[in-house]
Amino acid sequence: AVVTAVSAVSTSAFAAMKYSANDLIGLAHSLHGEAAITAEQDVNGDKVVDVFDLIEMRKAVAQPSGEYTSSTFPINEGTARYVGRNLESGGVTWLVHSGSAVEFTVTGRSAEIELAGDSSTSNGADYRSRYAVLVDGKVIVDDTMGEKSKKIELFSGSTTRTATVKVIHLSEANNGAIGVKNVTVDTDSQMPIAPTADKKYRIEFIGDSITCAYGVEVKDQYENFKTTTENFMKSYAYLVAEKLDADYSAVSYSGHGIISGYTSDGKKNVDSLVPPYYEYVAKSDEYKKAWDFTKKPNDIVVINLGTNDSSYCGQDEEKMTEYRTEYAKFLET
Repeated sequence: AVVTAVSAVSTSAFAAMKYSANDLIGLAHSLHGEAAITAEQDVNGDKVVDVFDLIEMRKAVAQPSGEYTSSTFPINEGTARYVGRNLESGGVTWLVHSGSAVEFTVTGRSAEIELAGDSSTSNGADYRSRYAVLVDGKVIVDDTMGEKSKKIELFSGSTTRTATVKVIHLSEANNGAIGVKNVTVDTDSQMPIAPTADKKYRIEFIGDSITCAYGVEVKDQYENFKTTTENFMKSYAYLVAEKLDADYSAVSYSGHGIISGYTSDGKKNVDSLVPPYYEYVAKSDEYKKAWDFTKKPNDIVVINLGTNDSSYCGQDEEKMTEYRTEYAKFLET
């Protein structure tokens, strides 16, 4: 954490102060350099503002009041850990790519999450965005999004519990995204929701249908594409990240390639390429926003592209030379 000197303020003055969830989020933004540091953020009174103040403020905010109320909290980078390429827009966090997710802990007697659907809700039943909601590692919902708004009970009871919640996009960006709006919790804590911790390492997987986990749940090899048979939690990318205890990001589109997407007639398919869209959140107009690579840099990047290019290149040496050249350019990116 960056340590910044501030004016001297007595410890006792801060010990008596009460903090809100917004104060906690504001301090986190200040420590990340996204906002100015103020003297009031020196919670422990040691004349510097650093991660130790964040810990002390978190304790103060989390201190139970003894009075239970139903409160609603937005899901954003202040309240949840982002996994993969997500986009905040209009008060909704959109889980755009295969495996994109949010994860957080929530403390209370009961909790309910509100999800949102994009334009893909109008797709046929087998082609809508598929998602899963997990509570303490157990899948409680595995469904496709056919509504613009949907509320899901996470847990309920008469006693307080702390649960880890994960919402993950199981299908691919080609067929829409899943939105996460907010969580309503019956709690006696000012700040009952908090992001889970980042993993030590981060891997990005760039690919096509193989990375998307196309067809991992089909009955046989003759079944055509459906989002209902895509499940990123069964992809090689997800399983590798799990085995290595690493965070991950996936940028993958079925049928796409380096110089040509899949083609059945041998003609070059330039509408289905990954490199032109890699530096955006995603390809579709709804999510075609510049991606900020500085927020969560990748330690390893895995590129698994070429399967679809082969439908165009065949054994043509000139085409294969073009593929190698463009692949090298993408590696430089």
